[in-house]
Amino acid sequence: MFRIHMRWPGHGSITENMRVKEVRISETERLVICHNPEAAGRDQHMREQLVCQLEELIDDSDKLSDFKRGILRGKIAGKPGLNRYLRTTPAGKLRIDTAKVKGESNLGGKYLLRCPDPHLSAEDIALGYKQLLEVERGRHDMKQIIELGPVYHRLEVRTRAHVVLCWLAVLLIRIIETQADAT
Repeated sequence: MFRIHMRWPGHGSITENMRVKEVRISETERLVICHNPEAAGRDQHMREQLVCQLEELIDDSDKLSDFKRGILRGKIAGKPGLNRYLRTTPAGKLRIDTAKVKGESNLGGKYLLRCPDPHLSAEDIALGYKQLLEVERGRHDMKQIIELGPVYHRLEVRTRAHVVLCWLAVLLIRIIETQADAT
């Protein structure tokens, strides 16, 4: 694993809330690092809430017996959001993993896209991914409106049909938004 620390000079700014930077790994392989400052703020807020909640849970846990501390540890293990910031000392004490919290704060609002196509620009890759998320969101919204359950496909032709229907749903939404001049 390698670490990339970035300051974003020379980055491509796609929209107000998205910046991209391309990192070439080899002649045919490259990564696009996307940063959304708004998402970084939301991530930071959620992280602070989880750490506060975890602090409240383990506040007086040093006074508990090893057995009761184990029970508390088990309850926290069932909550992935809290569990990722919890560490257990060699003596069995429950502590907040500050290194994990700091490490995740460096990743707030960032995601990584991998693309082998040398002809697409970093901005096009990021926008394509963003549009894919909009298609998925459109499918989710439409599924809620008509109260559909999960859809499982065995055959490739059905999977393709499902993707086309999702695309048509987003297209229909865009046409309505354009005609109504509202979202």
